[in-house]
Amino acid sequence: MYTGFIEGSCLVSSIMNVKSKYFDENFVKSEEFHYIKNKIQGRINNSGLHCVITDLIDNIYFYIQDGIIICNKKNSITVEDAIEHFEMYISSYEVEQIILDEEFIYNALLELKENELNKIKLKQFVKKI
Repeated sequence: MYTGFIEGSCLVSSIMNVKSKYFDENFVKSEEFHYIKNKIQGRINNSGLHCVITDLIDNIYFYIQDGIIICNKKNSITVEDAIEHFEMYISSYEVEQIILDEEFIYNALLELKENELNKIKLKQFVKKI
């Protein structure tokens, strides 16, 4: 059976698109990428699709520093450029729908932010004790 591999850049561009639209942020934290990658990979697996999202991030389209991924301004890359470029590398319509699912990514980002807030609250509570 054939297993397809999709560059992590495809998912980064999708996450960045959602963050730009709904959070007015033009970057992706590596923690966000890995968290959402795991959730998306789970959806792909549960759908019976044979596809793996890799950790490979294209350095022509993206720049990574200190765990922050941004569009490569040196190459005049925008979020829209990245989405357009990486969409064509997703060979399965079903996989494309999962990776580009804005609502799912938005909810995953909210879940992650809520988890971060709960950790902060817990640390503050423990300091008081």
